[in-house]
Amino acid sequence: MNKKVKSIARVIITMQCQRACPGCCNTYNQIMKHAVNIDTVTALIDYDIICITGGEPLLQPDRTLAIISEIRRQNPKAVVYLYSALYNDRMSDVLRIVDGVHFTLHYGATNLDIDGFYNFQELISKEPDNKSFRLYIDQRVKQVVAIQPCLWRRIEAKPWISEAELIASQSNGLPCNETLFILKSEI
Repeated sequence: MNKKVKSIARVIITMQCQRACPGCCNTYNQIMKHAVNIDTVTALIDYDIICITGGEPLLQPDRTLAIISEIRRQNPKAVVYLYSALYNDRMSDVLRIVDGVHFTLHYGATNLDIDGFYNFQELISKEPDNKSFRLYIDQRVKQVVAIQPCLWRRIEAKPWISEAELIASQSNGLPCNETLFILKSEI
């Protein structure tokens, strides 16, 4: 029996970010040159999985919520994930309309970032089991972090992957079933 490979859209909705992480994948020229610029989320209608990312999407929570809502309206069968490293008071609104969150503790994480992570863990402890939460911790994070493993579908603490390493493992830096988009429009 052949299983259909799910098509994945990774969508950068903002380049704005409060960090300047060494090795940010948005600075990887060989990968970014393959990105498809789009003006509307209509281009995502045929994708099975849509990953909203940035920069940091939650620096503009109202815009992020509007984009996800429009994706849901146009492609209600899609599984939608948010990639974020920022906890703010709108996270509970986001959780209502996504299927999961990939939360990252980046290199240079501050005590405020760690507090946000703990607030996020507290919030997802009240979420139904059908949501998917994944945690990525850059191995250069120096603070000790108390993780509640039962909340996370996957936890990874490993080195950041360089552009050369990504290109060596995948010709354009992305899995073969994944397309990188940059949403240019304001919603």
